[in-house]
Amino acid sequence: MTAAWEDGTVTLPSSDFTALRRSLESAEKDLQDRTYELTQQCWRGIPRREQDRPREYRAAVEMFLEDRTADNRRTTRGPMRSVTLVIDPWEELAIIEARKLLGSPGNYVKPARVQKGDLEFANNRTTEFAAHESAISFDREKRTVSWRIRSQFAPLADSLGHPLMQLMTGALEALRWTSETGGYVERSGEIIRAYGPLGAEAYPDLCLPYITSRGEQVTQADLDRKRSIQSRMAA
Repeated sequence: MTAAWEDGTVTLPSSDFTALRRSLESAEKDLQDRTYELTQQCWRGIPRREQDRPREYRAAVEMFLEDRTADNRRTTRGPMRSVTLVIDPWEELAIIEARKLLGSPGNYVKPARVQKGDLEFANNRTTEFAAHESAISFDREKRTVSWRIRSQFAPLADSLGHPLMQLMTGALEALRWTSETGGYVERSGEIIRAYGPLGAEAYPDLCLPYITSRGEQVTQADLDRKRSIQSRMAA
């Protein structure tokens, strides 16, 4: 089966470039803080005599993480089957990251208390953020945000549903766009979505309605007219 992929590059208004990068930095730091606190709660809950015994340590870690996972799930009964929902996606991510640090049956880690230095905390120099099998990166010189997803081992939806991806795409849809800003998204060889003036110029039929920096609304009807004009000119 061919792996699904998605690439996007969007040029941002200068004021929004910094704000968007900072919002991802803040969210990433909050996640790392939550991850670290989980590892500390786990360690404090392991009896002292088991902290130096690899087998007992791994069993205690697995029980702690399974309990936290269960507490963050809610199962509802549907007409055909039961559906399990994640209550807090950030908690889910923290559990996944904590498991990498604490170890698991398939990932041996020598029993030891996790230190803050074991985590790479985001800071004001961070320009790349990981989101499952995707990477969100910022280029200060070009004022762009780009994302690249290569879904080899999990559904594309896993990366698209990552809270950092959701935060970024939500922010893009709320921007007020200046001239020479915007861009488009390509998925598995096809353009699927466009943003802002640059996106409207290149792909009016796929561009999301948007608001300009002057507060003017570019509606779906405006985009349809632009597409119609381009079609007539190309005929």
